[in-house]
Amino acid sequence: MSDARFSRYTSDLPYQEPDLVPKKSRRGCLLYGCGCGCLGLILLLLFGGLAVYFYCIKGSPLTVSPETTVITEPRKSDGKSVDYYQAIQKMTEPAIPADENGFRSVLLGYGQAATEPQKFNEWLYPEMCKKLDIDPAAQPPFVLEPWIPAAPKNWLAAVSPGLDTVQTAAAKRHYFIPLVRQNENDPVLLAEPIPVYVFHKNLSDALRQRAKLRFEANAPAEAWKDILTSIRLFRFVTIKTALFDLHGNRTPKEGGKENSSLLTPVEEIVQTFPRWKPEHLDQAVKDLESLPEWTDYRTTMKVLQFSILDGVSSADDIAGIIEKFNENPIPPEIKQLLQVIGFNWNETAKALNGEIKRYEDELQAAAGDTEKLSALLRSIRFRMNEEEWLKIIQDGAFGTPITTAGRSQMAGTLAGHIVNTLVGEMIRLQLTEESRCQILRTALAVEKYRRQNNRFPDSPEQLGLPKIGKNDLQIRYQKTNSGCSLGNDFFRLEMK
Repeated sequence: MSDARFSRYTSDLPYQEPDLVPKKSRRGCLLYGCGCGCLGLILLLLFGGLAVYFYCIKGSPLTVSPETTVITEPRKSDGKSVDYYQAIQKMTEPAIPADENGFRSVLLGYGQAATEPQKFNEWLYPEMCKKLDIDPAAQPPFVLEPWIPAAPKNWLAAVSPGLDTVQTAAAKRHYFIPLVRQNENDPVLLAEPIPVYVFHKNLSDALRQRAKLRFEANAPAEAWKDILTSIRLFRFVTIKTALFDLHGNRTPKEGGKENSSLLTPVEEIVQTFPRWKPEHLDQAVKDLESLPEWTDYRTTMKVLQFSILDGVSSADDIAGIIEKFNENPIPPEIKQLLQVIGFNWNETAKALNGEIKRYEDELQAAAGDTEKLSALLRSIRFRMNEEEWLKIIQDGAFGTPITTAGRSQMAGTLAGHIVNTLVGEMIRLQLTEESRCQILRTALAVEKYRRQNNRFPDSPEQLGLPKIGKNDLQIRYQKTNSGCSLGNDFFRLEMK
């Protein structure tokens, strides 16, 4: 119908259902024009971002518990973290009067030179003086000059008074280098007196040089005193403080032969035997049998473990740990990145403690078996090399996704390998020196037998040697066409 009355209400457009949502309500809708799917997307991004943050970025500080910090006391003044400095002090420092400590005599004699290099002197030397009741302003009477080949007599005159004092100091019952720190929050690793160790290494070198001159001057008794002092310093300083140079101790081309001035020069001593009188041989045997006990490797392992846990417990982020031990500042852009990357330090500590416990169990299982122990200590698994580092990092980064837990466990594994490597090197060096001393003791007995019988013994039973050392290292003896062979997996000696 085309009635004009209805034309204004009709149209050629298709019919549409009426919109029942009031326009006012549509204008107030947050997602007007976008669709309700946007809300789900925003929620997904929000919760996904939170998940990434909590599982991949957010870190957690170290909490005190037997599983993480190992010990729960003593605490620092804040009451929130363990004071490992005091714990190590109680574990390693004997309660002895200052004047009975041989190291105090050395520090009095050489002064600030005992705490080189210079950068440590601002606080290290005064703090050591405070602990040992020494006036830091006092002028030391001795100097430790380098070797002067062109004028050995002048060199002897310059260094001998000080070296004589070192002989007396090293012969004391106690010779202890104390830990020192500036304030409560200083890392324990900085409290370890590394500069003092370097000084003692120089002392040992000087003693060896003087011994060589004395052997050449046909004074074996005086030369032996220098050698014995060097041996004592090795036990007191290198082992007692867990400090030694990891570089230069091995010469791979020589099949792992030790090449360190810290170790007893057995070959050089044996070559001087023709100049020794019988009483010199007897005195050397008595001296070797009266040497101080070795430090248990488990004590050393615990000191290193506590030192690393101390750094973990006092760090807010990985950048903080690096800055404590790095002389050069971290570039700002790298520092910002490191501060964003979080670590769950509890997971790190558990992984660290697990690695240390595993290595301790393996060392315990090898105790008393020289060959097995030597193989374990030389195992590539416990030597930090580039391939091993990369493998651990690769396993941590790709074996587990880049989560905070995976990253934290990887860091703990690396830290555990560092501790195990240092402990392994220390035990190997200790057992090498102990083997050298036992072999020297055996060589002295062989020399006495040869003088009395005009021949080398056919078997070790003819020497009547007692077992020396709590590690019960086996020393093999074999007669050869030209003399005899002494040794084990740590050191060998040929006598002719």
